This record gives sequence, structure tokens and C-alpha cells, in this order.
Amino acid sequence: MKSTTILRQAMVDQMVREGKITKPWIEHAFRAVPRDLFLPDFPPDRVYKDEAIVTKWEKGKPISSSSQPSCMAEMLEKLDLGEGLRILEIGTGTGYNAALLALLVNAPPQIFSVDIDCDLA
Repeated sequence: MKSTTILRQAMVDQMVREGKITKPWIEHAFRAVPRDLFLPDFPPDRVYKDEAIVTKWEKGKPISSSSQPSCMAEMLEKLDLGEGLRILEIGTGTGYNAALLALLVNAPPQIFSVDIDCDLA
């Protein structure tokens, strides 16, 4: 089994190659923040595929997920992020996106993330 670090770097390499990540600071954040820490119930080879992962089901239907990493990268690249920003994220989910945001806004990060479902946040 490959290490999670190798899997994470391979996922980011693929997103960069495919043009899904174009900004170096976004690339750095994805390389630095381990997605597997936010999805401990899933195998690493699944966690580090560029796909959404359903994290909660209700009556056989998905009601929450960890977004596709390339979709997250696209949204983060469109933001005008900088040091000292205060950010409110609605829909914490696993917390992975909030961790990426915290790394991107640096000193000191003020990320406020909320979720309606206390099982997720």
C-alpha cells in the first residue's frame, strides 16, 4: 500500500497537469493538508482520488459529502484570499476546506465554519 503522502502528492500532480490547479499557493495548500485526516473512515486510495466522497446517508440517499478536490481548488482559486482575512464558511462538512482556507489566509487565520449537522462538524 502506498503512503498517504505519496497518494496526496500524486493527486495534486494530476490536478496540476490537468490545469485544475494553476496558482502555486493553492497547489501548496493541497500538498500540505492531508485529506485523509478528515475522512478517516475511508481507504486512502479512495480519499486521494479526485472525486467527491459521500460522508452521510439518510434513507438510502446521500445528504453530505466531501467535495471533489478539483472542484474545491477551482472555487479557492476564484477567491481573492490574503493575509488577515476573516472568512465565514457555511457547511463545514468534514472540515477539509476550512483547513485549506486556514493555510491560505495565514497570519493568524480567522476561519469561522459552521454546519447545521452536529454529526458532521
